Amino acid sequence: MKKSILLVLIILISCTALGLSLFFGLSFSREMDRLVQRDRSEVASQVAHRLALLDDILLVLERDIRHQTEEMLQQAYRRLRQLEPDPAAWDDQLLQRVAGETGEIDLYIIESDLVIRRTTFVPDRGLKLGEVGPLFAQFLQDVIGSGEVFTQRFSISNQTGRLMTYSYYSPPGSNFILQASLEFRQAMLRQGLDFSPQRLFDSLLKEHSFVRGADLITFTGLATWSLVTGELVELPPDVLAELRADREVRYVEDDILVSYQPQAFLSQDNPYGELFVLELRYDLGYYQAVLQRFILRGALITLILTIILSALAGVILERSLIRGVGNFRAALLQASEGRYDVRLPVVHRINEYREISMAFNRLVASAAEREHRLEQQARDLSVALTQRDVLLREIHHRVKNNLQIITSLISIEQGRVDSAAAGVFTQINTRVRAMSAVHEILYEADNLQGAQLEELVDRVFRSVTAVYGLDSRACTFSYNLPEMILPVDIAIPLALIMTEAITNSVKYAGSDDGQEDVALRVAASRLAEGGWQLELRDNGPGFPEEVGFSDGFGFVLMRGLAEQIGGSLQLDSDYGAVVRVILPDPTG
Repeated sequence: MKKSILLVLIILISCTALGLSLFFGLSFSREMDRLVQRDRSEVASQVAHRLALLDDILLVLERDIRHQTEEMLQQAYRRLRQLEPDPAAWDDQLLQRVAGETGEIDLYIIESDLVIRRTTFVPDRGLKLGEVGPLFAQFLQDVIGSGEVFTQRFSISNQTGRLMTYSYYSPPGSNFILQASLEFRQAMLRQGLDFSPQRLFDSLLKEHSFVRGADLITFTGLATWSLVTGELVELPPDVLAELRADREVRYVEDDILVSYQPQAFLSQDNPYGELFVLELRYDLGYYQAVLQRFILRGALITLILTIILSALAGVILERSLIRGVGNFRAALLQASEGRYDVRLPVVHRINEYREISMAFNRLVASAAEREHRLEQQARDLSVALTQRDVLLREIHHRVKNNLQIITSLISIEQGRVDSAAAGVFTQINTRVRAMSAVHEILYEADNLQGAQLEELVDRVFRSVTAVYGLDSRACTFSYNLPEMILPVDIAIPLALIMTEAITNSVKYAGSDDGQEDVALRVAASRLAEGGWQLELRDNGPGFPEEVGFSDGFGFVLMRGLAEQIGGSLQLDSDYGAVVRVILPDPTG
C-alpha cells in the first residue's frame, strides 16, 4: 500500500510539473500580449495628449499665418497684373521677382489640368496635383474660376517634406490657379517658437525603456516623409497596402513589435490632406525577460507547494479514502452500463464519503426514473406522430379529390360556353390542376414536410399538356433540377407560376406552320447572394416588345405569387421566352 501511495505521489508531482510547464508555456504569450497592449495603450495615450496640445498651439498660430499668406497672395496677384496684364505671359522669372518683393513665399501657376507649369520652386515644376487624391483634385477643380481665396490648412510638401501652408486664388472665369506657399517653421521662428517632434519623442524614449523607437510619418499621396528626421521613409509594401485612417497595422521583426497608428494630428479640418501615422517600436525581449523571471519564481513556489500538498494527500488517501474507492468505482461502472438499480452503502466513518454515497444513490434513482419517463414520452410521441401523418395524408387526399371534382365541373361547363369563355375555363382548369398536383405529391410522398421540386415541375408540365391536348411529340420538355424539398407555402404559389409560364409557352412557342414542335427547358441555380433562380425557356418568338404586354392577368398573377413567397419575377427574350423566378432558400 505504501509503495502504491509513493508511486501515486511521484506520478502526481510529475504531472503537476508537466501541467505547470504546459500552463506557463500557453499563458506566456497571452500574458506578454496583455503587458504589451497595456504599455502600448499608455504610450499611445501620452503621445496623443502631447500631439493634441501641440496641435492646439499650432491652431492658434495658424490663424495669423493663414491671414498673412492670403494677404501675400492677393498682393502678389495685383503686382503680377501690374507688371504683365496677360497671365499667359507670366514666366518663372516674373514669379520669382514678385515672390521676392512680396515676402518669403513660393508662387505657382497651376493649369486647368492640375499640373504645375510655372513656379519659383524648380523641383515642383511638372507636378501632377491630380494624383495626390480624388478629394484634393476635386477641391482644385472647385477653385478654378471661383474668384475667391482658399487657404488649405497645414500640408506636407511632396518634394521636400517641409510643413507648409498653402493659399489658392483663381480670378473669375480664368482657367488657372495662382498658388502661394509659406514654410510654417519659418513663420514660427519669427515668433520665437519652433516645431520639433524630435524633442517630443526623445522624452518619450527616456520615460519608457521598452520603447526602442518613435517617429511621426506623413503620407502626402506622392511621397512618405518623417517629421522627426525630415527625410523620406520607405515602408514595407504590405504595411502601405493595409494602412487606413481608422486602422492600426503592426508586425514583429527580430523581437521588435512595430506599430503604425493613424493620428488625427493636423487633419481634422483638412479632409483632402495627408494621413499622419505614429510609428512606435516596442522591445519584446524586455517583456520576455520580465515574464521569464516572474514565471520562474511562480513555478518554483508552486512546485514546493505541490510537494507538500501531495504528501498530505498521500497520508489522507492511505488512512481513509482508498478503501472506499473500489466500491465507488464498481458502482460507477455498473451505472455507466445502464444498471440503475446499483446502490452504495451509506454507513461510513467519513462524512464526505457517506454524503457522496447518498448523492450517488439519489443520482442513479433519479436517472432510473428519468429513463422511464423518457421511454414513455418516446412511445407517446411515436403514436402522436403516426396519428399526425395519417391525418395530414387524409387532408391532402381529400383536398386533391375536391380539386379534381372542381376540374371535372369546370370541364363540363366548358363545353356549354362559347370559345372565348372556354379559353378562360381552360386557364382556370390548369391552375386548379396545379394546386391539385401539389396535394397529390404530398399525399403520396414519404416526407410530409414538402414537395420535391423536380416532381412538382414534371407534374405541372404533364397537367398543362393534358389540358391542351398535347403529346410528347408535339411538346418536348427537359429539366436540370437539384434535389430540393419545397414547403407547402412555397410549393403551391410556385406551381401556379410554372403553370402560367408553361401555358404561355404551349400557346406561343414552336412554329405557326407546325413544322417545329414546342420545346421547353427548366433549370435551377443557386445565387451568390442567397436563394435560388428557377429559369424556364422555350423556342418561341419571345415576349412582344409592346409596352404593357406584361400587364395581363397571367403575368400579374405570376408577379404577385412571386412576391408572396418573398421572391421576384423576371421576363426576358433570348431566342425564345425566358421566365426567371427568384426564390428564397427553402431551407431558411
